[in-house]
Amino acid sequence: STAILFGDADKLIIGVIQFFVIIGLFLVGGQAAMQWPYYAGIAAAACLMAYQQYLIKDREPAACFRAFLSNNQLGALVFSGIALSYLA
Repeated sequence: STAILFGDADKLIIGVIQFFVIIGLFLVGGQAAMQWPYYAGIAAAACLMAYQQYLIKDREPAACFRAFLSNNQLGALVFSGIALSYLA
């Protein structure tokens, strides 16, 4: 797990990884000529990542687990943006 691997730096490392995921998705979207729904999905995913950072701020196990489980929603937001981009 990230918490075990990175110890006290886990929240920072997770935030850095999330930042680069969003940047990478924006760059890929530009290369793939995605339409506005894609970017809306990525923006929503970025908001969810910010919420995940809020959830893990105190390292409470139940909140961290909720943040972990919300990654399903994150994937759904990105997928929805991709799918809707092809319909736009």
